[in-house]
Amino acid sequence: SNKILIIFLGICIYRNLNIYGLDAQTQEFQLIKLWVKTWISFCTQKIANIASPSDINVLAVIQYAVEHLRVEDIIVSGHYKCGGIKAAFKQNDFGPLESWLSQIRELRCKFRDSLLGNQEQKEHTLIELNVKQQVINVSRNPAVQQAWSHGQKLHIHGVVYNIADGILKDLGRLHQKYSTCQNNIELLK
Repeated sequence: SNKILIIFLGICIYRNLNIYGLDAQTQEFQLIKLWVKTWISFCTQKIANIASPSDINVLAVIQYAVEHLRVEDIIVSGHYKCGGIKAAFKQNDFGPLESWLSQIRELRCKFRDSLLGNQEQKEHTLIELNVKQQVINVSRNPAVQQAWSHGQKLHIHGVVYNIADGILKDLGRLHQKYSTCQNNIELLK
């Protein structure tokens, strides 16, 4: 039987590449699809990749993956041109989506001095900050904390996928030695 090695929090990339203008016949699309199907059989999709501590779905997915599947890696993935991040810069009321967008808006306010350049550059920076924040949120998950306290091998990675060129940017990872750290986004550098 195949052992699931990774849990993926973000868009399920191979299912959504066509939305972003990548031709399903391109080598990049086929490689990503193969990689995801081969290594990542456990995937959850979240609006703007928010791993909220109050989201029962996130809690359950992580608990199951860590305790029962004993995954060794959790990947929190964002992507440039994220609609959730773009929406967080707008003043519109997006109804039910506001529970997710409000978290991104809080992050945007907290790091407003880091959001420099044109709108696209600001969005890219916020996308990366959001992924880092979600890595920290995942690290605080009770199942993750318990796994680390029992010495289970578990890493939480932050990555951002660039839809334009197919490059996956590594934002760093957290593991057991950071399990007691406060909310310090700089740990992921």
